[in-house]
Amino acid sequence: MVRAMSVRRLFHDKGDLSIVLRTNEQLALEAVREIPPNAVLATPEADLVEQLYEKHSVEPLQLRPEQAYTPTGVADAKVNVGYPPRYVTQVRGTHYELAVPFEGEKALFDLRPSTFTHNLPQADVRDGEVIIVYESPSPAQAEIIKQHLDVEVGKLRTWCEWSAAECRAYNERLRPGLVNAVAHQHRKILADREVEAALDYPVKRRGDPDPTLDIAVQRRRREVPIVSRASAKAFVPEPAITAEAFADIIAVIRSVGLATERFPGTFGKMLEPVLREILLVVLNNQFGPSGGELFSRRGKTDVAIWYENAAIFIGECKIWTGEKDFSAAIDQLLGYLVWRDTKSALVLFVRQKNVSEIQRKAGQALGAHPLYKRQATDISGCPVFILHHEGDVNKEIDVALVVVAVPPPPE
Repeated sequence: MVRAMSVRRLFHDKGDLSIVLRTNEQLALEAVREIPPNAVLATPEADLVEQLYEKHSVEPLQLRPEQAYTPTGVADAKVNVGYPPRYVTQVRGTHYELAVPFEGEKALFDLRPSTFTHNLPQADVRDGEVIIVYESPSPAQAEIIKQHLDVEVGKLRTWCEWSAAECRAYNERLRPGLVNAVAHQHRKILADREVEAALDYPVKRRGDPDPTLDIAVQRRRREVPIVSRASAKAFVPEPAITAEAFADIIAVIRSVGLATERFPGTFGKMLEPVLREILLVVLNNQFGPSGGELFSRRGKTDVAIWYENAAIFIGECKIWTGEKDFSAAIDQLLGYLVWRDTKSALVLFVRQKNVSEIQRKAGQALGAHPLYKRQATDISGCPVFILHHEGDVNKEIDVALVVVAVPPPPE
């Protein structure tokens, strides 16, 4: 049975694609300013960007002609002949449909891309399929039907590619635009709160406590500044070390690892507890208040910076003994009481020769963890994985994986 068709000209009816994309981009950037301030402060910037990108990005059209099929075969049907709309009559003829699957947003078939011709494809667009129709009052001839379908599929493919290229370009500029807009909004809200705090007038904002809390860390050789981050429900500043300080810490840990690799005669004989203590001494020699320790051991932690009763930096040192034990180390790291934006390092001492393979397995274990969110930019050549605490996706832990090869001592 031949279904009722709605064959029409595509990429034509509802305007220019470029205008729609520009409008959509503007709406996406305006949406950043509409986010409640407490939500901006409480949610990691990368998560806000991802949510906005997911909402405002456009999935380009992608035709799948290799999956095409016919839902009708060659069918006998009434076809129109003559000159529409006045001189049209129906006669018995040949009807054939080719269904071509597609991916992407159906609405794009109504928008004209910037690259175009006046030779428009004609088809019936359904959910996930474009139906190309061949009709003729003449008896069915395979060669003629195939020639018609090849021409129409080729035309449709070309128009889809023109549209997709424009959509991909839009998506490529949308994400960095959102990154800048979210970061700017975050800075603006914090600056506004600081201005409010400097004024003598009370701010009666529903659910908003007092503004910024700054925690100073005295400088020895390098400074580890601790700044404020917002809590989940309202603007309650929480301590955190800056991204720059985190990078400095990882660089120092990596330098200890390189020394371990270069001097097997010294370090190859050392057991795990001794290697941990050396790392702790070096970090406190590089950072922290004069005459005191910034990095300490408390409870089961190997290396940590504590503020009040929770950690803002955690370092765990482990000897590689297999994926099962390494996964347990990840769980242990996530089990500590931490602030909302905690940085950490998993220092993995590897005595085996296949260091690269072990690093790959460790990275896979972090990426496969149920609380894994995303991978961040490498720091000092070390991959960084973002995980969250169970029950609170906004309480993030940045985990830098530092792999240290510990060669056996020379004989």
